[in-house]
Parts: sequence; C-alpha cells; structure tokens
Amino acid sequence: MENGKTKRLVTIAMLSAIAFLIAFLEIPILGHAPFLKIDFSDVPVFIGMYLLGPISGVIIAFFRSALQYAATGGNMGYPIGSTAAFVASLAYTLPIYYIIRHKPLQMRRNILAGVTGTISLTIILSILNYTFVLPAYLSVMGFNVGDMFGTMYNYFITALIPFNFIKGAIISLITFAVLYKMKAWLDRTKKRLNTDGEATITHHEQFQ
Repeated sequence: MENGKTKRLVTIAMLSAIAFLIAFLEIPILGHAPFLKIDFSDVPVFIGMYLLGPISGVIIAFFRSALQYAATGGNMGYPIGSTAAFVASLAYTLPIYYIIRHKPLQMRRNILAGVTGTISLTIILSILNYTFVLPAYLSVMGFNVGDMFGTMYNYFITALIPFNFIKGAIISLITFAVLYKMKAWLDRTKKRLNTDGEATITHHEQFQ
C-alpha cells in the first residue's frame, strides 16, 4: 500500500515537472495578438488524469502553474497568468477525461471529447477573462486590450475566442495522438500503479 502510494506521488511529481518545462515552450498563433500563446503542458496533465484519476490531474495542473509562478514571478508579482493557465487546464482536460475514460480509443467519443473540451475551454476562459484576467491586467500592469482592438468585444471576437478554439483543436490532436501511440504502455503503467480512483477508494476502505 505504502509502496503504491509512493509510486503515485513520484508519478505526480514527474508529470508536474514535465508539464512545468513544457509550459515554457510557448508559440504565438495569432499574428494580431502575439501575447496569446499556446503551450502543450495540458498533455501531461491529461496523462496524469488517465493514469491516476481526475484529482491527481488537478494536482499536476496546480503544481505546474505554481512552479511557473515561482520561476517567473508572475505578472508584476501577481499570479494572473498562472491562475488563468490552471483554470484553462481544468476547463479543457476534465471534460475530455470524463467522456473517454472508459473507451479511450473510440474515434467518435474522442471527437466528442475534443469538441467538448474545446468549447468548455473557450466559454470558461471567456468568462474568466471578462471577470478577472483583463481587469487584473489593467489594474496591475495598465494593459488594456481596448487600446489594441478598439473594444473588448472586438478582442473577444477576433482574438480570444478564435485562439481558444485553435488551441483546443491542436492540443486535442496531440493528446489523442499520444494516447493512441502510448495506450498499451499507459495501461500497463496504470495497472502497475493500481490507481483507478474507485478501486483505490474501495481498497482503502477495506483496511479501515
């Protein structure tokens, strides 16, 4: 039991470190909004969910964002971007996990999962930007998207929403490509870790 717990903690730590490093490989994909950049750190977050369950995936996303904040100092000392990245990871990966967790190699289910995750990401990040991110950037850094795009509405329609749709589509393709390529190894690892969420809870209750 303790050995299994140690293996799970090590796996979480390793995936958190990988996600943290990958997060620095940022690529701007919209020429008129170069500050919107895509990274692929959600891939190890999803792998963590697949291996260890959703709670572990949340922990990996949190450590990724916390390490990123610690390494960069955030935005004028505030974790604005790191908070947005954490919420974005959960908005995207959780719907995908719950849709495909029992049948990860079904094409229709994968397409549904990718579309759902992308829509979830777009809606939640739009709300988060409107209520928190953009006001925080304006307050802390004096950055106003209205100065670049005329109005906030224009920013959402021409930049933020298209960016999140493109980001979701690209990360979905990469995530499922990794899942297809590594499915056998991931399943062996999952079995070895014995970390299926419900099985772990049941096993724990038997020894209480």
